[in-house]
Amino acid sequence: MTRNVLICAKCGGNDFEVSYGTDCSHDKKGNENWELALVCNHCGYLTTIARTKGYIVEIEPVN
Repeated sequence: MTRNVLICAKCGGNDFEVSYGTDCSHDKKGNENWELALVCNHCGYLTTIARTKGYIVEIEPVN
């Protein structure tokens, strides 16, 4: 099994919190698709955006 760990680009921390939902849309099945801000709990840096697609979360780097 492969385990992916997010690393903060600013401080190297690996503890994040979902801060807020930035946008919500709906797909053809009526699922809500959210964009969520993930914030580093060590330094407060916004490191990634998580996009939900139904029950699947995709994580993309901001920087």
